[in-house]
Amino acid sequence: MVPGPTAQDVDAYKAAVAAKHLLPDDQGSAWPLLDKLRGELPPEQVFIQENALRVALEDQAQQVLLRYLAGDQTPQTKAEFDNGAKYMQAALRLTQESLYLEGRSDFFQGRGLLYDKQYAQAATLLEQAVRIDPAEAMAITRWASHIWSRPISPRRFRPSATRRITLRTGPIRCTISRSRRLNRVTMTEPYAATSRR
Repeated sequence: MVPGPTAQDVDAYKAAVAAKHLLPDDQGSAWPLLDKLRGELPPEQVFIQENALRVALEDQAQQVLLRYLAGDQTPQTKAEFDNGAKYMQAALRLTQESLYLEGRSDFFQGRGLLYDKQYAQAATLLEQAVRIDPAEAMAITRWASHIWSRPISPRRFRPSATRRITLRTGPIRCTISRSRRLNRVTMTEPYAATSRR
């Protein structure tokens, strides 16, 4: 049976998680309470409490990603992607070996950098996200479309010219292209490449 003072700490921790005070810098954050519980509970009980926080952090980041994949009818801000990265980085403190969390963190950081027009750094992080988790390829394809659908300068491209970018990571390849003459963006879906003999 959990002693009275410890039970109160557990309840306070659960309340902080339920109230979504999930980041270390949040007011009323669950993190100081978790640190206290680490000195009060046996390891198996600490793991249960850590898991509850990790799941809550992943859920918040997932909401950002779902809104992004839903399309332009729900415009997002840089702050949302930055928060997504913060949720993933906090979750990584609880599971440092998780490549899934690392990949998601790279995606959110890269997507946030697009708002600052830091395209080279964004590309590096987004490609890392695909390298870690190929399931991110569709999200990266939307990113590529966003960048390469910008106006094409007539001084640099002939009327029939097509601008194309291909992101290739392992077996995944995403290609988008745009032609000034057609004035539209076309994309290929990510697919598994077959080896050639």
